[in-house]
Amino acid sequence: TLYPFQFKSDTTTKTTTTTTTTTTTTTTTTTTTTTTTTDRGVLPDFMKGDYQLESSEGYDEFLAALGVNWFVRQVVTRMNPIQKIRQANREVEIQTVTAFTNSVTRFQLDKPYKDRMGEDSMSTVTYLEGEKLLRFRTPDQDSGFSKEINEVREFKENGDKMILTLSLPDDPEVKATRTFKRVAF
Repeated sequence: TLYPFQFKSDTTTKTTTTTTTTTTTTTTTTTTTTTTTTDRGVLPDFMKGDYQLESSEGYDEFLAALGVNWFVRQVVTRMNPIQKIRQANREVEIQTVTAFTNSVTRFQLDKPYKDRMGEDSMSTVTYLEGEKLLRFRTPDQDSGFSKEINEVREFKENGDKMILTLSLPDDPEVKATRTFKRVAF
């Protein structure tokens, strides 16, 4: 009797066995991309603190271009203010403290708000751009004040130095640069 795996030959029986081995190699590559998104409504920590005025250039001329009288300019330019920059939740507060007066401005980044310059009302917006805090002020039509004012606070040396540049878009020749040093966090 012959079985399917047996072959009959003249005198011997042969059994043939075939083994097949298949090897499959699977390589999986996983790529992870991490994107850091900065919350534009929050000041970076290096911008917060108390900053004491160290030097000022062109401030008297800037105030004169705004129409500030001579006597007031003499007093104001001799002051060494401290600017205190804070943030609670989404509200930023910049307090300017001098020997004679204090002023406080509160706002949210990227949102228009009303600001005051003396008795005049100004439409204002403040936002972040890298290591700069930019503030643009436009007088309201009924304010009697006619000049737009741009303020740029640039933070250097990890926030240990703040350079405040004041300019008038309608008069690019007029510019004041005030340098502050951080004295407290």
